[in-house]
Amino acid sequence: MGYGLSCRCWPQRESHMVNTASGAGLIPPLQPHYDAAKHAVVAISEDLYRAMKVAELPVGVSVLCPGIVPTSIYRSERNWLENLGEVPPPGATAKANAPH
Repeated sequence: MGYGLSCRCWPQRESHMVNTASGAGLIPPLQPHYDAAKHAVVAISEDLYRAMKVAELPVGVSVLCPGIVPTSIYRSERNWLENLGEVPPPGATAKANAPH
């Protein structure tokens, strides 16, 4: 995510950091590992915002939390390379992770 680099601010110039999470960073609708990662982006952004204010640095921080975007992410077999052989069968939790 590059936060170590993003936190090196230029106090002489006004700056703004924009991080992208997901609606899952606010209300967890999907999978625990995905939700946790998106919650982390929201929390880090909020903490950075407060830290910049406390330090009186001219650096704004925003986090984007877009809603559901129709993609083919659940059809990951479309990216399976032929030289890897057959596409493996769905895992034990596949039904729980299927789109609703």
